[in-house]
Amino acid sequence: NYTKFLVDLNNIKRIIVISCPFPTISDGQNKGIVNNLRKEIKATQKERTILTLEFNRLIREQCKKLKIDYINLDTESISNNDGLVLKELKNKDPYDHHYSPYEYSNLLSPYISKFLT
Repeated sequence: NYTKFLVDLNNIKRIIVISCPFPTISDGQNKGIVNNLRKEIKATQKERTILTLEFNRLIREQCKKLKIDYINLDTESISNNDGLVLKELKNKDPYDHHYSPYEYSNLLSPYISKFLT
């Protein structure tokens, strides 16, 4: 479904697909709206990260086949120490599952700028 969505959009306007961000909710975290919504999911943060890496790989391959621009932030977003999202990318609010807007924009902007020239 997602690939069809990308094809449909790309037929209307040139698009750029960005790799999916990694999970930021730590194991054992039991507060916050998103954590409460996903409390039935028993996968660890590491397992969710591995699933995200696989999803990103599959979408990257589809984008390559379809000639859709793709920005892969996986290697710049993951820690070599534990294989989880870099602590610097985590939101300052521990209950906010989104990346830190400032850090994420700094990570993304060099890639986006290549498409603006």
